[in-house]
Amino acid sequence: MANDISKISCMETKCTGCGACVNVCPRGAIELVERNGYFLFPEIDSAKCNHCGLCLAKCPAAKPRPAPSRVTNEVAYGCYVKDEVERARSSSGGFFQALAKYILRQGGAVCGAAFTHGCHLEHVIITDENNLIPLQRSKYLQSNTGMVYSRILALLKKGIKVLFVGTPCQVAALKSVVDGNDDNLITIDLMCHGVPPENLFKQHIDYLTGNDADNVVEINFRDKQPGGWNLYHLSFEHNGVKYCRSFKDDVYLKGFANRLTIRRACGDCRYARFPRQGDFTLGDLWNVAEDYLGWRDNKGVNAVIVNTRKARQLFASIRDAFSKLKEVPIPDVSRTNNLQSHSYLHSNYWRFYEALNLKRTEDNIHSLIEKYLQKDDGICILNFCDSHSNYGSVLTAYALKEKVRAMVGYSPIHVHLWRTSGGEPAVSDLIDFCRENIPASEWIYSRGPLEKLNQHFRTFIVGPDTVWRDCSYTGDFHWFLLNFAKLSKNICSYAASFGFPYLANTGLRDTKQRNPSENEIVERKRLMKRFSHVSVREDSGVTLCRKIFDVEAEHVLDAVFLLNEEHYSKLIGRPREDSGSIVRYILSPSCSSPELMAIIENTPNSISLRDGTGDYANRLVSDKEGNLPSVTGVMVRDWLRNIRDCKCFVTDSFHGICFAIIFRKQFVVLKPSVFAGTERVDSLFRMLGIPHDRYAYTVEDYERILSTPLDYSKVEPRLNEWIAKSEDYLKRVLADNKPNRIRDWLESVEMLAESAQPPPPRQCKAARYAHRSWRIASFTGLGCDCRRIARRRTENVCLGHSSLLNSLLVKTQNN
Repeated sequence: MANDISKISCMETKCTGCGACVNVCPRGAIELVERNGYFLFPEIDSAKCNHCGLCLAKCPAAKPRPAPSRVTNEVAYGCYVKDEVERARSSSGGFFQALAKYILRQGGAVCGAAFTHGCHLEHVIITDENNLIPLQRSKYLQSNTGMVYSRILALLKKGIKVLFVGTPCQVAALKSVVDGNDDNLITIDLMCHGVPPENLFKQHIDYLTGNDADNVVEINFRDKQPGGWNLYHLSFEHNGVKYCRSFKDDVYLKGFANRLTIRRACGDCRYARFPRQGDFTLGDLWNVAEDYLGWRDNKGVNAVIVNTRKARQLFASIRDAFSKLKEVPIPDVSRTNNLQSHSYLHSNYWRFYEALNLKRTEDNIHSLIEKYLQKDDGICILNFCDSHSNYGSVLTAYALKEKVRAMVGYSPIHVHLWRTSGGEPAVSDLIDFCRENIPASEWIYSRGPLEKLNQHFRTFIVGPDTVWRDCSYTGDFHWFLLNFAKLSKNICSYAASFGFPYLANTGLRDTKQRNPSENEIVERKRLMKRFSHVSVREDSGVTLCRKIFDVEAEHVLDAVFLLNEEHYSKLIGRPREDSGSIVRYILSPSCSSPELMAIIENTPNSISLRDGTGDYANRLVSDKEGNLPSVTGVMVRDWLRNIRDCKCFVTDSFHGICFAIIFRKQFVVLKPSVFAGTERVDSLFRMLGIPHDRYAYTVEDYERILSTPLDYSKVEPRLNEWIAKSEDYLKRVLADNKPNRIRDWLESVEMLAESAQPPPPRQCKAARYAHRSWRIASFTGLGCDCRRIARRRTENVCLGHSSLLNSLLVKTQNN
């Protein structure tokens, strides 16, 4: 494999376009180019590259830079300069201007972003105070760093002091390039919200100026003149005419503020946390200046965090430049700045850039941003796509995304759930794959952010996988019954699984069976009655839905079968090569007999793939700098390739069996763990007519199965039939992606009930809201039924009322 920057795993999501690789390449083989006409990515001239690996070694995305030496504790200040002219010219309080002048007057140099030609933004170096103004003010787009890091390194080697200001990733890139030659280097990292591409801003200006963006001057994203610091405006001059519009009205600024147009890596920034990369961290003291300090002149106040001893000494040297200066608690600064959490991408981010990149629309940039800021007909999927160690969970989420994308023309969004708010989960090879291939929401810990998803999505799909078994994966199991989705939405499931042919609450690695309580079953039934379409992965799930929840469910295949062998081979990226090996992927080695495991492990020409979940806890490691823990192992593409190219596949994994069938491989099934159970495998075998003698419990079973090939000529017709049935179900789900008036009304009834005064404690909830809504319901003919139900108080009546409402929905849909 070539040892260069292009081989970074997850390039699209990790690369920040910082330009470190361009500056360290000894052969000048790398340049930053616009990919799809927008964001900058490194491109390698293969004729010049000798694969020395220096670009990869210096890349902050591939190997995060450790933070500089810290002071005992970071200190934050609110401040603004005495010079009111300079303060008015600055975006905030003028701190950068004060520090830059100090460095320049000592014979140093200053490097920052400046517009050099129309809308072109690049980092430049100045040594004259008269050239400082273009470097001031915030610029809400990505700058091109060019070869500026190398030029700074040359100045530092001459003993010249240099002040550099940029985004945290740019500061990390500079530190990587200078590599310890930083005694005379002072850095400021910005409290960054994310960066849109230059080309997007140019299109915005072209639209406003009649395709004459190259001739605009005096671009100011934070013009304070019309409304002050709190109501800043985007302004520029063109042919003697000044354009000026507030951030609430300017379309470009709205797209930026709502994180619709920023770079994808900004949605997972590894530098938006402490410890910071710069000697100083600089931003605005929004709200705190007024509420905490009482500074209400609306002219701008800086939030400055002093991170290093070097910064502390410099700050002491320029204190006299400030009219106001006061220490502020860092948590107060964090409330309105990305100090300890990065920006999360807008729910329609992927659809917006797909529309741009694929040129599907004739809309101008303004209407396109407005359209996707408001668009509410998206598709949201909830499953276990955020697994760190389970290939099956990740690939089934990937397969459903790919199939839905092929059907509707854009990517659905997966919900990232996590157990607590104590930080994001560990980094792993699987998480890298997800970030690259599965568009997802922010990490969600509570119901509030889930409810906000209703603003942008019309269809909610839960599944595939064992999403309907309470494994204590999140704080509220009912999220997996889509309790946060409004009734007006298209609430569905695809290949959801209960795990067993009975209801059980079994936590991760929990061998004890815990059955849900009667009240819990009632609540699950109420939530399942809200579903427009229900499908399950096992045939036993159809029975459970009908007998326990009074819901008719359809039986479908797991989503991995919705993609064919050709699709997975493209994902693997390498031609098929039959290795002749026996490959084993075993989640729970302890479940099989020691004699059988010894035979399997000592088979000549055998390959063992990394355990998926069995040793998860033992593979979590943290680096010395305290970065997020990571899980290492076989890459997803290599995991698939090993199954595709093997002679025989030995596994206790359900999804391992699925891929063996997809690749038409002979396989041996070992006894799965108590946590997994055999129901999913048994159901699949019944669907496809595969004999149940593929289980190996003894050495004799193992040898018999190896000598008895599975006849795929009998399996394929049934598999194709089930694939067609599953695709037909999914088509019907996606075709129902539309509003429903009666659901809207029922939703208003629910809201009315929730806002009403508490009724007597003996009255059931269904009866309460039925009683309060019967007048509203009179036009549907439901009023008399509501009055009757309101007089009764038993739990069965509640369920009867749910059935009544559900039948009304079905009747309305049929009409």
